[in-house]
Amino acid sequence: DWIHDYVRDKARLRKIVNKLGIKGQIFKFWDKSVGWMLVVIIGIICGVVAAGIEISSKWLFDRKLGYCKRSFALNRELCCQYICDEWVTWASLFNVKDEEKGYIINWIFYGLIAVCILLEPNFKINDHNTSSNTKYGSITDSTISHKGKNPAENDDTDQNDNNHFNFQNEKHYLQEEKPEKIYCYAAGSGIPEVKTILSGFVIRGFLGIKTLVTKVIGLIFSISAGLIIGTQGPLVHICSCIGNIVSRCFKKYKHNEAKKREILSAACSSGVAVAFGAPIGGVLFSFEEVSYYFPQKTMWRSFIAAMVAAVTLKYTNPYRTGKAVLFEVVYNKQWYYFELFYFAIIGILGGLFGTFFIKINLKWRKIRKNLKINKFPILEVVIVSLISGLLGYINSYSRIGNAELIGDLFKECNSNNKSKHNLCDHNELFGPVVHDLLITLFIKVFLTTITLCIRVPCGYFIPTMAAGALSGRIIGICLLKLIKLYPSLFLFSFCPTDGECITPGVYAMLGAASALCGVTRMTISLVVIMFELTGGVSYVIPIMITILAAKWTADAFNKNSIFDCLIEENDYPYLNNKRIPVHQKSIVDIMDSDVVTLEVNYKYSVDELVDILNYKLYDGGFPILDNDILVGYIAFNELEHAIYLIRKLSWDNKPCCFKQDYVKDGNLVQPEINDLTPWVDQAPLMISVNSSMELATEMFVRLGTRYLCVVLDGRFVGVIHKKVLIKYIKSLK
Repeated sequence: DWIHDYVRDKARLRKIVNKLGIKGQIFKFWDKSVGWMLVVIIGIICGVVAAGIEISSKWLFDRKLGYCKRSFALNRELCCQYICDEWVTWASLFNVKDEEKGYIINWIFYGLIAVCILLEPNFKINDHNTSSNTKYGSITDSTISHKGKNPAENDDTDQNDNNHFNFQNEKHYLQEEKPEKIYCYAAGSGIPEVKTILSGFVIRGFLGIKTLVTKVIGLIFSISAGLIIGTQGPLVHICSCIGNIVSRCFKKYKHNEAKKREILSAACSSGVAVAFGAPIGGVLFSFEEVSYYFPQKTMWRSFIAAMVAAVTLKYTNPYRTGKAVLFEVVYNKQWYYFELFYFAIIGILGGLFGTFFIKINLKWRKIRKNLKINKFPILEVVIVSLISGLLGYINSYSRIGNAELIGDLFKECNSNNKSKHNLCDHNELFGPVVHDLLITLFIKVFLTTITLCIRVPCGYFIPTMAAGALSGRIIGICLLKLIKLYPSLFLFSFCPTDGECITPGVYAMLGAASALCGVTRMTISLVVIMFELTGGVSYVIPIMITILAAKWTADAFNKNSIFDCLIEENDYPYLNNKRIPVHQKSIVDIMDSDVVTLEVNYKYSVDELVDILNYKLYDGGFPILDNDILVGYIAFNELEHAIYLIRKLSWDNKPCCFKQDYVKDGNLVQPEINDLTPWVDQAPLMISVNSSMELATEMFVRLGTRYLCVVLDGRFVGVIHKKVLIKYIKSLK
């Protein structure tokens, strides 16, 4: 509850401000500086972890192709820095001279080593997740429901307690049974869960140390095995784990979830900054896609965290280029105005690809749930890894890593950029180049679809960018061929005759941006990320046009990104603050009037309160009334904690009250009564029953509250819970 945490933080600040003298000044300085220190520490750790993941995964990935004779510790790039005679393939190790036999032997080793690499972390991931099973947001202990009776209204106190709470005819809406789900914390990208956490909900253990270690190890081996996955989403999750763990060391953030979420927003920006080497894009990504509440102070802290993370990554130099950018690209040629039409076409195709990819991905997830292989996650990973290894060795494009492939596709063909493949020989080998690129495109899309559903750490950024870059490069090569065949065509009338006016690498870059936009619906942050990757100011307009066309095209079919779709599929309680629906019902229709209420003038025994807690309304609470007038509200967890303390102090034989009038002279009198007012929200948020649903929704979105008490002329008539509102909004779709 953001308001509750905000009030607590202001109470803490008042104590610090009231401190006088040098000690008071030290406390004030420490309180102001601790947040900035925290984001710097998070940035440094994120940079180091990202560099370690990149170096380790690159070394392990190259083991599938062979080893370096000079030093086994060197990867292929370092071993072949000058000459490649020292790199030994597995066929060469067995002295196989025949080219076809050598290809088959290398192919077999490529697939088998990929499977072996992925087995160890998959055991760890599934072992971690079986111990992290959770029934998220569901209560299956359906022992009690209630039909609006207050236990304090029963005058016969000598009857059994069951006479107070025997309403078992109807389940409470927060006690609705849901099928048990197992959530694999270390699997997937983690961005949907991080968005849900930043919106105000808690997923216990998702940002813990065990999840962090499992995710890092699993990500290294998953990349090394050659699976078609990305590191960007998992890095956002990893940096969020780092932010959560480090913030526990500071009392200011440890006990305040709202303040901790500000740090998590900054940590998310660090994740994108180290993933792409784009600190400004990371800040905008956190603001545009992940964060629910992003004030100016959080923006500056996100900027500091992203900058420190990018500097740390550059210092560790994992790419061996001296730079932090993932794809270092420089374009020397300018674009021409007649190309704007083709840029828009690429954007439209990217939007269509994003829509198609999301639907296919969700459809495959539904089909996979009914397959027997879903019950054997380790076997499923082995099969997918083997398929990826065997299909990935078909040609030179599919054989290399996704990031390396995208970097090669982005490059401009000139004397300074000699491609390792035949990409720049498209004039002489037009047919074979396009044929290989098309085969690689189909392989990547197929493997991406089946891989992103298995229980390994994986992200959507790099796979979709690879598909888009392949498509864009093919379009660029075909346009270049058309210009050479029909130079006088009116579509190419602005093209100069003294040289090539089409740069296929630019089309690959725009194709990657449009595909990523179509899948994730990123806009401004994606423009900045692509700009930071290329470093070319002149290509900002083509990037903007392409992304705008992709966004409009994808939104025409479905406005939800892949992350929003996964949130809905996993039934996470996420209230989308970017799209407020057109409501068809009133507050009376969705509020709950059958609520367990407490009477402020009634002295409850501990046993009576324990019986009330048996309702197990974990996400709810109990309104406190004075002759039907709402005077307070106590959350379920607060009442549970208060009773725990009472029993711990052995005061459970004394009555409990929710009114300070029972306390003598303003002091607690423990021998006579248990005062529970410290756990009561004595000024709960209220809304009139005659208010609009739009106002109620805005209060939930802007204030981050968990509930709204509904009143009529000051009298309590019901309550609206956030989860119920989310369920109602989903029903509108």
